[in-house]
Amino acid sequence: MPFVAATRSLGRAGLFSLSVLRASKPTADFLAELVREIYKIGARSLPIIAVGGAFVGLSVTLLGYRALDTYGASNQISALVGLGLYRELAPVLTALLFIGRAGSSIAAELGLMRATDQITALGLMAIDPVAKAVAPRFWAAVLTVPLLTGIFISLALAAGWWASTRTAQHLGVSDPGAVVWDEVVAFWIVLWLLMPAAWWAQLYEALAPLVVSGTDAEELGALPVPRVDGRRNLGARGLVIAPAGVAAPWAPTVHPDAVHPLLERLGAQSVGAGELLAHDDLVAALADAAEHGTDDEVADLADSVLALLAADPEAVLSAEASRELLLPDVDGEPVHVDELLLADSPLAAILADDLPFAIVDEQLAERFGGDVLRRAGVGWGFLTVAEQWPTAPDHDLHDEERWWAGLSEQPPSMTAVRDLDLVPDDRWSDALALMANDPATALLLADRAGYTAWWLREHARINGREVRSYRRPDAEVLAGIVDPLDHPDAAALGGILVDDVVADVATAALILTNLGDADRPILPGAVVRGYGEVVAAIARGDVDVHELDVLLSGVPAARALDGSVIDDGTGRDAVVIDASQYLSVVAADLAVVAGLPVTADAARELADVLDLPLASDALTARVVSTGRTTTWDADADALRFAAGHGGDQPRGEVVVHDGLLVATDSGEYRVNRWVDANGAVHVDVLGYGGRHAD
Repeated sequence: MPFVAATRSLGRAGLFSLSVLRASKPTADFLAELVREIYKIGARSLPIIAVGGAFVGLSVTLLGYRALDTYGASNQISALVGLGLYRELAPVLTALLFIGRAGSSIAAELGLMRATDQITALGLMAIDPVAKAVAPRFWAAVLTVPLLTGIFISLALAAGWWASTRTAQHLGVSDPGAVVWDEVVAFWIVLWLLMPAAWWAQLYEALAPLVVSGTDAEELGALPVPRVDGRRNLGARGLVIAPAGVAAPWAPTVHPDAVHPLLERLGAQSVGAGELLAHDDLVAALADAAEHGTDDEVADLADSVLALLAADPEAVLSAEASRELLLPDVDGEPVHVDELLLADSPLAAILADDLPFAIVDEQLAERFGGDVLRRAGVGWGFLTVAEQWPTAPDHDLHDEERWWAGLSEQPPSMTAVRDLDLVPDDRWSDALALMANDPATALLLADRAGYTAWWLREHARINGREVRSYRRPDAEVLAGIVDPLDHPDAAALGGILVDDVVADVATAALILTNLGDADRPILPGAVVRGYGEVVAAIARGDVDVHELDVLLSGVPAARALDGSVIDDGTGRDAVVIDASQYLSVVAADLAVVAGLPVTADAARELADVLDLPLASDALTARVVSTGRTTTWDADADALRFAAGHGGDQPRGEVVVHDGLLVATDSGEYRVNRWVDANGAVHVDVLGYGGRHAD
């Protein structure tokens, strides 16, 4: 079978190669035979190698220039000739020419020795045929082929140089020196793996005086430049020059020993530590090292990142890079920085009983300092997660699904504090202070719609009470109704604490509950403001009445205008004032006011919440004094009354009284103005120029 035959042949070739290696012993006879074979198969191959190299150099230069010039890239002929020969053509063509000339000769000699029984004779004389006939020829080929390749390259480049100078006019080259210069560069390319970086710096120093114009710089566009990773770059464009003493292996960085001002003139860019840390390839390099690198590779890359951070006190590692960076913990194990804390961090003290993080290696902290490690992403305070255009509650945050379900629309971005559920209830005062004084989290405490403020309102507790049950100390509108938070950073907790404006249903429920608390003394003005803020939030749509009923779990007790609580279960004769005139006929301990000015809509909302009747529905009132019917335009006393009470000039009919009396079931009351059931307006003009009552 063909497969079996091929496998058998491969095995025989492998065994033969092993026998050649075993027979290769550096004896005097072996070395003498090796020298003879080098001459026979090496020196005698020079003519064909020379001819082949010259013609290849001519062809590549002529044809390559024509092709590159079509696209305006003729200055890259040096790269084509140099790299094409050095990497590809020269080794392959040299090997083929060697096989054709020397390989066939070796095969013929060994075949003749086999046919004339010379191989058998060597065995009969106790001479190893492989050591005598094969090994010297094998090692002669190994030694001469690289040398012949170098000669092939040299002659090819020389021929290319000759072609570029002799045929420049034929090719249409306006500056024959440009092609000549390219051929010189091609020769440098051949040497670029052999010369150290410092040699290139000396070369740049020698070339610098010759580069005086943009054209000169363009001619050196393919000049090789050593990189810090051991590679060579064709041209300086795209390379960066790092600050002295630091390394950035993820960036195409010029080798520090090769740095020269000429490189910047040729297109290299001198960058600072911050720019290297922001390089696009850093994240990919960190991720690759974390997944495939050895511990030493991970450590070296981490040291480079930390050294750059130490070199630039203003530099901060991006969140994307921090997520991929690995640093050692106290046990020496590589850990992602978002899972590490500094040993002296305040967060470690807050979460001491249930610490979910590893502590960073002490020696590393001593080498670079806490500031550098913090800028690298190692935890000092609370850590955050961030995402642009989030689409689902998939950030591994506690209770995130419930917060997400309450959003009216998906947010364009999300930044949230993580691990809040690990804070013990008795340490929330310290935790809030830590977040309020950390620029990375302080703004999140003021974002009322964000996850962080929402979670804290729902779960955080201070002094045994939910933190949402406190108000900001400077929010005076609800003074007496909601207690101020006694905390040094209370002013920064705007998204958590109750503000002057009722923003959600929980705050509305808190205000109504506290207003119904008989043990809480509240001034009359605060009572009116409190009810007014709740009703205004309902009108704006910030508070849903049905959700409010669920949170209240029953009808809260009402608080009257005088500050007393109506809590006998029947509400006595308490009413919600839906027109200001009823304030003259309802006692202050029975009147509930839904903010000022008094409006019927606000009164109806509050009456529904407190399950109290409106004054207009509950009271039977009638005008019992006698007045005269006139019009506002015709009666001066009526106009004086209108002017004294402010507002626009009224028109239409009016009933003028010299002492307006209104009677209800509880008695008669002297009032200034009244609108009866028929819509007629009654006013008391006594004191505005009208006749005085007896």
